Amino acid sequence: MLRKKLLTIACVVGILGCGACFLPPVNSTPHYPPPPPIREELRGIKAIRVFVDDASGAHTVDTSEVASCVAGNLDERAGQTHIKNEDRKTPRPGDAVLQITLQKVTTTQNPPAQQENERRWSLELTIDATLTGANGETLWEQKSQSYRDDGYFQSNDPVKIWKDSGVSLWLSGRFSDRLLGAMFYGD
Repeated sequence: MLRKKLLTIACVVGILGCGACFLPPVNSTPHYPPPPPIREELRGIKAIRVFVDDASGAHTVDTSEVASCVAGNLDERAGQTHIKNEDRKTPRPGDAVLQITLQKVTTTQNPPAQQENERRWSLELTIDATLTGANGETLWEQKSQSYRDDGYFQSNDPVKIWKDSGVSLWLSGRFSDRLLGAMFYGD
């Protein structure tokens, strides 16, 4: 009987010593790897002023909303990039300028949705974007880059779709994430 007790104690000590007690701690929050370093040519920039204009002729998209959404996303990334949005109308010396030009605005209705009161639309912005340094040097640019998203909207009017709050969420989220990701990291 004593041998069985000693064998049981030895097994428990072995299990605890080899696995249960020496496992790494379980974290309740996920660990994300740090973002890649920003592009070399962007180092030293402290602030970026965002300007948006509309060369599409459609004028269905509020350019000030696009600028505000990109600027807000820029501020959210400031902890990682150490570059913030600059709200001044005229940039200070040392500030960079991100000029976004809407070249084409497309709204396409997809086949009817299962729900009667909502329709699925494809929204697409084709833009030119240029980041210019304080000395006037072009640091980064995109030409005729398309950004597309699908969503469900109640309106039948393509112009009204661009005024929907869901579009604002897309602009401040996925659109500006992709744009700034390409600018900062080359994604």
